Amino acid sequence: MSGDEEVAAALPSEVIRRRPTTWQSFVRILRTKPLGTAGLAVIAVMALAALLADFIAPYDPFILNAEMTFQTPTLTYLLGTDEFGRDLLSRIIYGTRISLYIGLTASIVGTASGALQGLGGA
Repeated sequence: MSGDEEVAAALPSEVIRRRPTTWQSFVRILRTKPLGTAGLAVIAVMALAALLADFIAPYDPFILNAEMTFQTPTLTYLLGTDEFGRDLLSRIIYGTRISLYIGLTASIVGTASGALQGLGGA
């Protein structure tokens, strides 16, 4: 018998607790932190929209259509069109790429500059 097995054999079975798996810990955090879970869900939806924009956007967001300017929401254009006739839903879906890029870049720059200031003692 190894040392761990001897200790386990000496203790009553109700005292022995197994360490939770990584997945169990993740699920526990999601359940106990509802605001964090909501934020994670929003970021996950944005990331999926950014990755799958070519497949889920109904129209090309850059194509101009002068005949369809300022259309109200319809089944063809779910959010309507802008002053150039571009589909607003497609533009929002493609805009998630830019939003995530700017957010990640700002986080990295802020973290790096804070770390450099902290290391420099300034």
